[in-house]
Order: sequence, then structure tokens, then C-alpha cells
Amino acid sequence: MSGGHAAWCGNGRGTQRYLPLRRTDEDQLTQAILALAAKYGRYGYRRITVLLRDAGWQVGKDRLQRIWRREGLKNADYQYGKRRLRQIDGRIRFLTKRIEAAEVVDPEAPRAGQAATRAFFGATVRSANAAGVERVVSIVGTDEIDLNRNHISWVSPLGRALMKSAAGDSVVLQLLGRIPDRAGSALRAHFCGTVP
Repeated sequence: MSGGHAAWCGNGRGTQRYLPLRRTDEDQLTQAILALAAKYGRYGYRRITVLLRDAGWQVGKDRLQRIWRREGLKNADYQYGKRRLRQIDGRIRFLTKRIEAAEVVDPEAPRAGQAATRAFFGATVRSANAAGVERVVSIVGTDEIDLNRNHISWVSPLGRALMKSAAGDSVVLQLLGRIPDRAGSALRAHFCGTVP
């Protein structure tokens, strides 16, 4: 008896329910589906339905989809695509925040106070090592690094050592494993000032 018929007879709808029929071949069909899903991992339930029909099973896509969901099977291409989409969305969020937080720094703009005499973000500075070899570098953001143009990051070891140093200051840069000159494990640089 259906729920509507039960209500018509004076009984509550919730007292009558259809019992789900479990077919006798359900377990065998489930095993066949699992075997095909393991063999053809990139196939979805529609392609598996076609393979089962070709193998002689009398199965519709709705029944197969119900078993597919119950067993927790997923299409590998779909899963990979969703993971890739999440990675792209995360990268977009990261770059959007970076763009919103970006600030244009004009190195030619006059600076007041200590900023006029010290190395700062965006400045082009001249430094000399212990041997007297001068090097001109620009301190830029992490996205603008270009060693061919002598643009170094403000978070690089040399950039951190030069930041906020004034003309005539000597800074010591401790190096790990690399020795660019013969002076030892520390690079001693004399800050000559900003380049106009």
C-alpha cells in the first residue's frame, strides 16, 4: 500500500513504506562494476554501463549509478580536474591579494628624513667589497628579481644587509657554503650610497 492510499484509508502516511527490492544478482553486478572500474579507472558510470551491457548484463544507467555512488566510485578525470581547478583557484586568490597589496615605489621621488640617506626598497645602491670591487644593484620586490639587470630581492641576504644602511656604513654578509671572494666565509661590503 502506498503512503497516499494509507492516508485515504485513515492511516498516517508515515506508517506505510515500500520495501526496497534487492535483486538476486546485485552482489555479482557490484563485483563486476568494481572489477571494470579498477581496470578502466578513467571511465565513468555511463561507459561502464555500456561495457556491462556488451558483457550480457541487463542493467540500466540509473541502477548502475546507484551502485556506483553506494560504492564511492569516482571518475579519475573528474577528480583530477577538480583538484587542478582548486589549485588554479588558490593561485588566483594568492595573486589577487598580491595585486591588491602592491604599491608602486618611485625611486626618483625625493625622500625626507632618514629615507633620503639610507638604502630603501626600490633604491639603486652602490656597494664595494673588501677588495674594492664595486657593484651596483637595485633592491626590488620578490616578483621583480632579474640578476641580469642587477635587480635583487629585498629579502635576499644581500638585500637585507643593505636595507637601511647609510652611506659609509660597512655591512657583513654571512654566507653559508658559498664564498664569492677570497676574504673568507663573510662578504664585507662598504655601502657607498644610493645612485642618483
